[in-house]
Amino acid sequence: MIWQVAGTQLDTVDVMKTMRAIIHIMLFLTTFLLSVKIGPDFNSHVAHAEFIRTKDIIYKTISEKVPSRFSSVSRTVADAIIKESLKQRIDPFIVTAVIAGESSFNPKAVGPVGELGLMQIRPSTAKWIAKKMNIPWRGASALTSPDYNIEIGVAYLGYLKKRFSPQSGDLYLAAYNMGETTLLRLLSKKMRPSIYSRHVMKNYIAIN
Repeated sequence: MIWQVAGTQLDTVDVMKTMRAIIHIMLFLTTFLLSVKIGPDFNSHVAHAEFIRTKDIIYKTISEKVPSRFSSVSRTVADAIIKESLKQRIDPFIVTAVIAGESSFNPKAVGPVGELGLMQIRPSTAKWIAKKMNIPWRGASALTSPDYNIEIGVAYLGYLKKRFSPQSGDLYLAAYNMGETTLLRLLSKKMRPSIYSRHVMKNYIAIN
């Protein structure tokens, strides 16, 4: 059976994956809100099980997708995604989906306009967000280091989410892709980009 959702055709398998992804988001948010409410001693078995499940899925995904010559950094990448996602209050599956689309998990990837590493950050943007978020700037060459690249990239995602999420839940992803200035210009013309956000969510569903 083919379903039409937000202008996109999905088969029954895709719909089921989407529902699982929605359930995961609800569990992630519930876990986070409970941990904030109860404090650092929060030890819910449900929350712990969901955390372990998330970590296992992300590690499995990276182990399968990372280029073979970089297989030794799979655990480093998975740990950095979990750590930085929790720090910036972003679903780690979203971060994993962004990395999948940006670099296909290649930590040495170089983009057409100088983007570097797993999250394809431009050095100028990385330097700016590092200063804004009080992250030590280690230079452009450090952006090929998986954990540093993820720290910078997720910090940038976190900044964009705080800025754009009051308007819409997915605009921050568009901003990550095209930059704040371009996004704001499009919004001023009543144009709403969605291609990149859809691409991320497609990766998100595949991971879950």
